[in-house]
Amino acid sequence: MTRPQLSASILGVGVYFLCLCVYAQNPSQTKHNNRLISTTFCEVAKNSGKFNGKVVSFFAEYKMPGIEGTSLVDPDCDDVAIAVDVPHSAKGADVLKNAYLAGRLGTNDKEIEATWIGTFRWQPGEFPNRILYVREIKDLTVSKR
Repeated sequence: MTRPQLSASILGVGVYFLCLCVYAQNPSQTKHNNRLISTTFCEVAKNSGKFNGKVVSFFAEYKMPGIEGTSLVDPDCDDVAIAVDVPHSAKGADVLKNAYLAGRLGTNDKEIEATWIGTFRWQPGEFPNRILYVREIKDLTVSKR
């Protein structure tokens, strides 16, 4: 391979990776999906497809009946729960941890309520079919049962 051919090949590879990076970070798509939608738990539960992949904020009760399985519920929406994934890096995760560790582990002896902010996923046919990937927990309250 001659020097001009080698330079053209390297340039071609560079252009390819530049295009790939621009495509992977489509700012209009990222901006659209990160808009916060303030709503209610019941609205998300009843219209899950509409909120799939969206960043939502709603008030709900946190349920942790034992060492496994956590979910969000609302008494106004019977028989519906949204699984919840709260990474340690989520804002307010430490406050939540302190709340469910106080007294008996979990929520059998207490009620934990908060405003939950995160990305909602609707996965019909899978378990769990609704899940909230939490970014932030706000205005958390704990009351005895």
